[in-house]
Amino acid sequence: MNIPGVNLDPYSVKTETALMHDAVHMFLKCITDLHATGKSVKPTKLSCENVDKWTPGFDIASFIKAYTHDTDGLYSTTAPISFDNLGRRTNFSIFVVEGNRDDVVAKWNPSDPEVLQFLKSEEDRNKELERKWSEGIVTVASIIGPPYLMVKEQKSETDLLEGNNRYEGFSMDLIALLAKDLNIKFRFEVLKSGQRGAYDKTTKSWNGLIREILDRRAELAICDLTITPDRREVVDFSTPFMRLGISILYRKAEAKEADMYAFLDPFSLKLWMYSATLYLALTVVLFFISRISPQDWENPHPCEQEPEELENIWDMKNCLWLTLGSIMNQGCDILPKGMAPRLAASMWWFFTIIVTNSYMANLAAFLTNERSQSEINSAEDLAKQTKIKYGTLDGGSTQGFFRESNYSLYQRMWTAMEQAKPSVFEQSNDAGVARVQNEKNRLYAFLMESSTLEYQIQTKCDLKQVGNWLDSKGYGIAMPLDYPHRSRINEALLRLQEQGEINRLKDKWWKEERKDPLCPKESEDQDANKLALQNVGGVFIVLGVGVALAYIVAVLEFLWNVRSVSVDEHISYMQALKVELLFALDVRKTKKRAKPEVPESSSSSRSPSMARSFLQSAGSFLRLDKMNQMETPGSSRHTSRPLE
Repeated sequence: MNIPGVNLDPYSVKTETALMHDAVHMFLKCITDLHATGKSVKPTKLSCENVDKWTPGFDIASFIKAYTHDTDGLYSTTAPISFDNLGRRTNFSIFVVEGNRDDVVAKWNPSDPEVLQFLKSEEDRNKELERKWSEGIVTVASIIGPPYLMVKEQKSETDLLEGNNRYEGFSMDLIALLAKDLNIKFRFEVLKSGQRGAYDKTTKSWNGLIREILDRRAELAICDLTITPDRREVVDFSTPFMRLGISILYRKAEAKEADMYAFLDPFSLKLWMYSATLYLALTVVLFFISRISPQDWENPHPCEQEPEELENIWDMKNCLWLTLGSIMNQGCDILPKGMAPRLAASMWWFFTIIVTNSYMANLAAFLTNERSQSEINSAEDLAKQTKIKYGTLDGGSTQGFFRESNYSLYQRMWTAMEQAKPSVFEQSNDAGVARVQNEKNRLYAFLMESSTLEYQIQTKCDLKQVGNWLDSKGYGIAMPLDYPHRSRINEALLRLQEQGEINRLKDKWWKEERKDPLCPKESEDQDANKLALQNVGGVFIVLGVGVALAYIVAVLEFLWNVRSVSVDEHISYMQALKVELLFALDVRKTKKRAKPEVPESSSSSRSPSMARSFLQSAGSFLRLDKMNQMETPGSSRHTSRPLE
């Protein structure tokens, strides 16, 4: 349209420019008409802190709303101008123009925002696609979503990225391989909405990438786009380039620091103290009962029919051994014979049966409690509980799978997802993954496609895949119905699969090109459920301390026995220690003399002293005999001469 004073072609300017042109002319026209009525539109100084209003502003707004069509010299480039009561533009159209050919392709108006009205027939649009293919430039629509398509980072400020160089990822590399095989060029167009393509029953239209194909804004569409029956009714798909299924993404249980003394957890501290106190108290009681029980005083020498003394074997040491052996389920080699001691021991055995079995049952529960708490292993586990919420990508094929499923389990899950408050559906896979990571107490699980799930858990070590696939499907490249080059694309995909190129691309973008470090490989679930040393390390410590204490007691007993030997055998302590130690270290000997074998050096050193003692004793006896002879009457007067 030619505006007076301005040569403005609506097919050669941007939409923003045309709208700005009409807005300025509309405002100028309203100011002029308002001034003609005699009302002042003189600007007035106002303070932002006051509540004063500029009165002409309301008049200008009223004049703008009053215009409903192009009249009175008001020229517009975007169709007749009119507004509703809220001041919103109505009854206008925007034309989609193909810039390189100046052809009007389609028309859009706000009354039906989801629909783009094409001004060309289906046949003309197919011819246009064929023309683009013959010219070697194919438009590929996609969405940003790692690892399929990502925005490439600039290595430096001078490194300007344009066209396809702005993006990288699995989809980009796959299309590049196809283009090389088919000898064509391609141009990636990224859809900002991030929608893959879902059918809205209210507007009866498709959105996302499927909409791009239907409107012929793109010849191909690629991302993690699942081949579904609904989508195949409106677009064609290539041979699946990746097989996958729906899986459950869930956060791992927080790894608690292993408690080496977890074997003490089944009983409280008070119960442990009560049990130990009762053990000591019953030992003392059993000791006194055994002393007053006549049956426990026995003849130490059974051969004597009428012994002068009786013996009681139940000293404090044996009483402690009996009660300890009972609670350890080991028994004792001696047992009481009296009625009263047996009754006391029987009640103690009954007590130990209850306590030990309760301890074992509670210990098993404590060791498995961490793995069983808030744990899910399959979709059935999710469906039969209400504590853990679960959801899907909003508008994705996974959501459609549950919505359209006839299987009772999945129907129950869909009902639970629909009724959940707040909503369990997320606008992107990244949002769903973040919700799983951040939800308190692991109360959210995200149902997503296994390929994307596998990509996420490669670097997010706190996440895991639960159970097996719920279904089996594939990713494909979307294209218009009856696309003439579909067979060529399928053949190229099959060649790439046979050559292993697609698997190589998956390894590249799932593992090799990851900026975050990959998670270490974990052991199998069967090994993960086994107890490790840190879970029962306290038992080993108790064993080690007990054995060490026994060794110390054994050494003390050995040294005390050496002292007794040295006194009994009249030898030095070091000599007795040497004899006993050499015997203890000789593991071949299994029998021991009642009296130790004293070395010859010790015997020879002891012989002179014994002879000297014998002579002294004999000399004393002779002198005593001489004195007796002198005192006896009538004895001989001869005296014996002493020995020279």
